[in-house]
Amino acid sequence: CRIIRYKIDDEISFADVRILKEMEVRDIRSINGFRLADEILSVIPSHSNFKVLLHCVKYWAKVNDLYSNILGFFGGITWAILAARISQLYPCAVPSVLILKFFYLFSHWKWEEIPIVLKKIDFGPHGMTYPQWNLDAVDRNKLMSIVTPTYPEQNTCHNITASTRTVITIKLKRAYEIVRKIMNNEESWPALFVPVNFFQTYLHFLILTIDSTTDVNLL
Repeated sequence: CRIIRYKIDDEISFADVRILKEMEVRDIRSINGFRLADEILSVIPSHSNFKVLLHCVKYWAKVNDLYSNILGFFGGITWAILAARISQLYPCAVPSVLILKFFYLFSHWKWEEIPIVLKKIDFGPHGMTYPQWNLDAVDRNKLMSIVTPTYPEQNTCHNITASTRTVITIKLKRAYEIVRKIMNNEESWPALFVPVNFFQTYLHFLILTIDSTTDVNLL
């Protein structure tokens, strides 16, 4: 990203939203990934427990074909925000309990009524009008709202559909039942990470074949 400065101080902080006033829209977008990761770590009580939880959840999502924002599921940022929220709600819990709470809470969450937010919404410095998520916006995706904790706040679930939300909820409930059995010594942890068999799970699917005489036409 670019900022207009004659001198860059060693103590410059991109967490300070006032610095965004010096940036163009494309520069704000490019720096927001760094700002988001930094902010998530600043609002959780235990980094070590959070990392264990997030690694577990992301691996589970990948083997269950749920790790894809572009296909209407959750991307890495969304899973990280959910893991951070659980870490906030249960600051003294060990990782195994955090995992259990994660799958239970989000498989029963009232998504259309309650957004996931990690901190109070920041409306930015005076004079900034960058578009951001708003609970009362008429055009917001009401199916799910999982909101980034940095200005300008965005809903990471804008690609979610009713059908993908149903799939996510069903798999979260199944995962909770597995983890519950693990906690009762009725099952072992590898059971949570058994890869899904696509062709056994889905009876109907589309295969798209795209062909072209030149590579340029495929762009």
